Amino acid sequence: MKFNTENKPNFPDDEFMVGNVYRCKGGARYPQKFWVVIGIHDGMAIMLGISAEGNITSCAKYGQYVFDGTSPNFQREFVGRATNIGELTLNIEWCI
Repeated sequence: MKFNTENKPNFPDDEFMVGNVYRCKGGARYPQKFWVVIGIHDGMAIMLGISAEGNITSCAKYGQYVFDGTSPNFQREFVGRATNIGELTLNIEWCI
């Protein structure tokens, strides 16, 4: 699985939602350049870290306040949206 990072439309950044993409902090020592919100649960943002080429490089969970603009101490830059990610369904083939 990979994310297409070529298309760069302009989205408003006023709504925190699944699919939002934010620029990572931490500099060149980490392979991920962006965080993609893949889930929101109990005030937590579940994220996939992706490289500039769109490859998944890590995962993490942060407090939603880090990304939604409600805390002046945390200002992550909104850079885009992975459209339709909320509609993605992966099939599990059970072996039990």
